Amino acid sequence: MATHANLDNPADIRRTVADADPLGVLETEMALLQRALERLARRSDIHRDLDRASYLLARVLDALGPISVKDLASRVGLDATTVTRQVATMERRGLLSRESDPNDGRVNLIELSAKGRRTMGAVQRARQERVRELFTGWPRRDQLEFGQLLGRFNDAVADIELRSPYEPGRGAATPTRRRRT
Repeated sequence: MATHANLDNPADIRRTVADADPLGVLETEMALLQRALERLARRSDIHRDLDRASYLLARVLDALGPISVKDLASRVGLDATTVTRQVATMERRGLLSRESDPNDGRVNLIELSAKGRRTMGAVQRARQERVRELFTGWPRRDQLEFGQLLGRFNDAVADIELRSPYEPGRGAATPTRRRRT
């Protein structure tokens, strides 16, 4: 009689993968991470005032200043119609302001309002506190190394997203974008 892993217990799931199989270990840990992050998100009210999608838009707007919806969509890798809907919701809530582009009156530029900056800042502080809790007991150098490795992984994901259609087997061995170190 075969025993089945308890899918709620990461240790049971890990035992289904040989330690010598790096892709198996990575795939398993990524699946466990995705599931854990989903559970954390459902139990949290961090995004009560600014949902995850709007939070990312707010972070980009905060970093870049006034930009067009088309440019914002390009920066976050989403369709302009999707970003337009998110921007409209944020604008109704008073989180954004809009003005005509001085160089092209047909284009509107959007930016975070004062309320949007405060809301984004509050969500960012709550997210950082959660991360601080998750990394309790980790040495600072391990936190930095994990962050750098996660950045490399995010770049590899972005590089694969740029390929249309996705070509299995090409992997991300030669990324088109390099991360600044």
